Amino acid sequence: MLMPGLVHVVVGDPPLRRAVQRCLELAGYRTEAWPSAEAFITALPRLTPGCVMCDHEAAGVDGFAVLSAVQARTPALPVVMMVFCGDYEVAVSAMRHGAADVVEKPVTAETLLAAAAQAVEWVRALPRGSQADRTRLRLQAMTGQEDRLLRGFAAGRSAEELAKEARVSVRTVERRSREM
Repeated sequence: MLMPGLVHVVVGDPPLRRAVQRCLELAGYRTEAWPSAEAFITALPRLTPGCVMCDHEAAGVDGFAVLSAVQARTPALPVVMMVFCGDYEVAVSAMRHGAADVVEKPVTAETLLAAAAQAVEWVRALPRGSQADRTRLRLQAMTGQEDRLLRGFAAGRSAEELAKEARVSVRTVERRSREM
């Protein structure tokens, strides 16, 4: 039996975040909780693949910033947006901006788990056997510095040259190249 996947919970309200996280964990999902949209967006390039359960009213910037960042960096990551009941304009806008699903708050455990299951299944359905697909997703998630390092290595430049140009240690360049 396949274990449920990872769900990134991006909810600014601590009680709601804990409730969503607990509901998912009790159903067997692994979760990673983010207290704000900014924290999630900052960590996005280094995240373990999974799906995102995001509150439209995430602390700081709204859920649309999360949706935009995911679409720009890792479009294969499905985002489930939680919106207030009856806020149809926000729900339609979320879907138009690429949300995999929209659930209304207050959300029931059944609705939350159904949306998470669908999003996790969508991630699993991605072609795993294709090295080109995995490489494309990784390239989309690269930071600017990683992109410059990769291009430098592809051009035949040494780690020492790249470190000097980036104003970092050679060890840092070597570690980042292994991670890429």
